[in-house]
Amino acid sequence: MLTASYLHHLNIGAASLHALQAIIVICIIGASHNSEKGPLLSGVYALKKNVYVLRNISAEPKCSLPRMSPGNSSTDASVLQLCLASSSSDSNNNNIVATTTSDNFYAFDKDAYGVPATFVVGYVNVRYLIFGFFVLSAVFQGLDAALFHIDSDESRYLRFAEYSISGSVVALAIAVEVGIFDVFALSLIFTLVFTTNILGLIAERMSCLAERYPQNADMTWCWILPHVLAWATCLMAYAPLLDTYFQSTGCSDRTPPGFVNVIVFIEFFLFICFGFVQLYSLSNRSLMISTGSTHQSSTNNYKLTPRSCQRLYSYSVTLYDIDQSTTTDRQGSGLLEEEQAPSVLQMITRQANFAYILLSFTAKTLLAWLILSPTLT
Repeated sequence: MLTASYLHHLNIGAASLHALQAIIVICIIGASHNSEKGPLLSGVYALKKNVYVLRNISAEPKCSLPRMSPGNSSTDASVLQLCLASSSSDSNNNNIVATTTSDNFYAFDKDAYGVPATFVVGYVNVRYLIFGFFVLSAVFQGLDAALFHIDSDESRYLRFAEYSISGSVVALAIAVEVGIFDVFALSLIFTLVFTTNILGLIAERMSCLAERYPQNADMTWCWILPHVLAWATCLMAYAPLLDTYFQSTGCSDRTPPGFVNVIVFIEFFLFICFGFVQLYSLSNRSLMISTGSTHQSSTNNYKLTPRSCQRLYSYSVTLYDIDQSTTTDRQGSGLLEEEQAPSVLQMITRQANFAYILLSFTAKTLLAWLILSPTLT
């Protein structure tokens, strides 16, 4: 049986393992010398923004943009193409000129064309992202263990505050691995995942208020709206990742590395599992509050009463003599008796807490070492 003490120690264990992995990752970063071997091995990706600029074929290019000249169209003379040429140097300082012909532009007037241009605005090292979410997990789970009593069954709002940041960082790491480098798209993905977890926190808080005031029937299911909105923002955040993955693999001559496939699909499965865990927890708790019917605990029959929900997560319950419909204690003294065995509400909360700890540790650990695996070869 899950106990509050067991979950407390499990939380401490998860925090310790996150801290240990953070130390290992920073050591790997310090010992790594793959900076010139491409982003897959180095973990360093360029963040970019794509904008249209007005270009004139005869004008000197600005902002280090490539030169333009008219291209030849052998298939359709009415289609104008532009030849874009850029210069670079190899490791031996030999000048290299790369050219490409594109029809991805539009005519602004007779002398100018709107041409898409990509600008690098910075760089991100996914290994530091991994280090970051390990540190966040270790700190927040350590605080969770320190702030809550070992026997506490209270809802852990601190967990959702941590997920709002670490989960968003995890989503960024997945996004750059599948090929999303646009800084604005990455910002929106971060914001959507952050919003998802804040909405989850709000849903959890609403459910707790419904348990505190069970006599107010209107509050019992009020968590549904933020929970549904959280599902929407979660799927909206992951949709660009899936779309980019399928578009890229469908048009590529080679299949992506196997670990990328695992990252995309396994992490998506783990992401939505968080939502299903909260749905299971909140729906069952609300059902018990709304019905107020007799339930079976691990050892006794009991009826959920306003007294049992008077304090947040205070689950000592009043025993009822089912046959006589009168309150009795086990000695028949006629006094109310508080049963200290875990109630069904407690067990639901503990099951959810156990699932959250397990899912968080699995998702972060799996993602971290799948991304780091190429750098270790």
